[in-house]
Amino acid sequence: EAHESFWTAMMPRLCAPASADELQQLRELQAAHHANLALCHMKLQQHERARDDCTRCLAIQPSHVKALLRRALCHASLDAIDDAHDDLEAVLAAQPHNSEALAKMAEIKPRLAQREKETKKRFQKLEWPLCARPHCHWRIDSLRCMTRLIKFEKRRRH
Repeated sequence: EAHESFWTAMMPRLCAPASADELQQLRELQAAHHANLALCHMKLQQHERARDDCTRCLAIQPSHVKALLRRALCHASLDAIDDAHDDLEAVLAAQPHNSEALAKMAEIKPRLAQREKETKKRFQKLEWPLCARPHCHWRIDSLRCMTRLIKFEKRRRH
């Protein structure tokens, strides 16, 4: 309901902004709206919707630290540990002493290490080269790269 009210009030302003300053203010309002909406979805345990709202906020304002942190929390809840780690690194780059980000990073590090260990075990069973296609130049330089390759292959199949 709040979401609909916000967009009903914003539509006339979005259609014809008066100046560049007003347009910037509208973009900041949109970003804040999506970040706050994400928080509401998180409280309702709707982590996928919250993640999507954070992504919309970050599309408007890429340096929005609250949205990065909220998206990291959503990724962690959805067991997307690599994505959570990436977002937490971005938060800590912007705010090195952010206690919530530091706590969540400490929480997911063992999960990330376990996942990398499992990935390494899986890839030890494969023969080199990983990709035998002649046109493919992918090389596996690290466990993180292997994990991303697995995610890419899963997405490509679906």
